[in-house]
Amino acid sequence: GGGADPGSAARYFNDKTYPKTAQEAAPQWVREDGVFCLKFDGKGNIVTFPRETIPSGSFRLSFEIKPLSNKEQALLECRSKYIGPLHLRLKSGKLQAVYRDWNLTKHAQAEFGVEAGESVQIPLGKWSKVEVAYDLKRLRISVNGKAGKDTPLSQPGYSFSSCVFGGFGGDSAAYYEGYLRAFRVQHGAKMD
Repeated sequence: GGGADPGSAARYFNDKTYPKTAQEAAPQWVREDGVFCLKFDGKGNIVTFPRETIPSGSFRLSFEIKPLSNKEQALLECRSKYIGPLHLRLKSGKLQAVYRDWNLTKHAQAEFGVEAGESVQIPLGKWSKVEVAYDLKRLRISVNGKAGKDTPLSQPGYSFSSCVFGGFGGDSAAYYEGYLRAFRVQHGAKMD
């Protein structure tokens, strides 16, 4: 409705930020490679999660994606009216992440490497498992079991915020085009 809480992703549909070219807001349930999953059309499909999905404390997020386009596109945006802690995108098939701590300090690595200088590519048309883990001391991102360099973080994440998988804003070109399965968030997660 029109009176949505400004902390809710529901407000997203109450202003002019949703792409006018979008045909369906929800992705379609399909069977791909023998497993049920969500298919995003790259024009405006999203899945919204409640504010507590990505906590300001420790967590482990994992999901599997099979992108169908090499365009720059959003995966997970934690935001509503206000910016949230975690943002994941694909750019030229490479994972980009931004994490904002409680002081709004932006921690970002444009390309997460397995070793110094080695970038992690998410292949087009193939399943990849993405995992983000944070234990109040460091943030670790891995793709297909290959972890990038840990980013030291001693501050909890900035504010609870709704999470949107698939895109955010009026630019329909930046919406995810591909498949999603096995989306999981574990709160209070520990790392080795």
